[in-house]
Amino acid sequence: MTEPKVSIIMPFYNVHDYLPHGVVSILNQTYRNFELILVDDGSNDGSGQVADQLAHQDARIQVYHQENKGVADARNTGLDATTGDLITFVDADDMITPFYLANNVPTLLNEQADIVTTRCVEVGNYQEANLVLNRPVQKQSFTIVDGYRATEKLLLQDNIDVSCWGKIYRRELFHDLRFKSGIIYEDFEIVPKIFLKAKKVILRQETDYVYLERESSIMHMHFNENELIMLDITATIFERMSNINIRLTEAAAAKNFYALSQLLAELFKLTPPRLDLIDQIWSAMQHYANYITQTGRAMASIKEASLIARHSTPQQYQDYLKESGQDKGLLRDSQRMLNHHNLSE
Repeated sequence: MTEPKVSIIMPFYNVHDYLPHGVVSILNQTYRNFELILVDDGSNDGSGQVADQLAHQDARIQVYHQENKGVADARNTGLDATTGDLITFVDADDMITPFYLANNVPTLLNEQADIVTTRCVEVGNYQEANLVLNRPVQKQSFTIVDGYRATEKLLLQDNIDVSCWGKIYRRELFHDLRFKSGIIYEDFEIVPKIFLKAKKVILRQETDYVYLERESSIMHMHFNENELIMLDITATIFERMSNINIRLTEAAAAKNFYALSQLLAELFKLTPPRLDLIDQIWSAMQHYANYITQTGRAMASIKEASLIARHSTPQQYQDYLKESGQDKGLLRDSQRMLNHHNLSE
C-alpha cells in the first residue's frame, strides 16, 4: 500500500536561530513521504532567507512569504497550499522526534481514525532536546475514543493540549474550517471544533513532540488588550458545548476557568494593575467557578482554585496562586499559547 502523503505546516516569524533546528528534525523523519510548508509571516530578522536556503537543500520544502498577518493567517496559507492526505502542524522553535510520522501515521491508518495525538515533552535547551530526539523508539501504547470523548478530554486537559500541534489530522476535517483571522488564542478557538467533527480519535501515550520552553520569553511577556478575545472565545465554547451534552459543558467550564486564570495572572503583573479589566475577567471566572464547584468535573488543582475563587476577592485569589506557586505555571501556559504572536515577542 502506498504511504499517504503528510503535509507539515510550519509558520514562522523572527526565529532565525531556531528555524534550522525545527526543520532538520522534520527532514530526519524515518517516514519519508511528506511535504514541509514553511510560511514566513513577514519576518525581518533574516528568517525568510534561512527558509529559502533550507528549501534549496530538499525538494520537499516549500516556502511562502507573506506580509505580517499573524500566525492564524500563516497557518491558513499553509492549509491552502497542502497537497497531502494528512495534515500536521509544527511550531518553528519546536522539534519532532525522528519517529513522529512513523509512529503516528500507521496507527491512524490501521485504526481508520480521523485524528491521532501524541504527547509533548518540554525542554529548556537544545542539549535536552537532543536527548529526546536521539532516544530509541518507544513502545506503542494508545487508547481510542470518539470525537465527543476526545473533545471532553481536550477541555479537561487530560493528557491532550488544545494546541493544534502534536496531532495528525485527515485533511477532510479542514474542508470547511480555517483558523480565525486576526485573533490570538486561535488554537483554542478551532481545535475543539475539529475534534467534534472526528468520529474516531487515537490518544497515544508516547512523547514524539518536543516543545522548547524559552524562559526569557516568559520573563518579558506583557499584556496586550487583544488578549481579551479570550472572553469571547470561552463564552462561545461554553455555549457550543452546552448545546451538545452535560459532560462537554462541565469540561468547558473547567477549561475556561483555567484559561481566564491565565489572563488574570497577566493582569496582576501590570503596574498598576488594570482593575477594570480584572473585574471583567473575575466576573466570567465566577460563572465558571460556580459551575465547577457544583459538578466537580475538573482536575484537582482547578477544583481547589475554583473553590478559592468563589470565596475570595481577585487579589486574594492572586495571593493564593502565588503562595501555591500556580501563578508561574499559569504564566508559562499563557506564554505557550502566545508564543508565536508579535505581541509576545
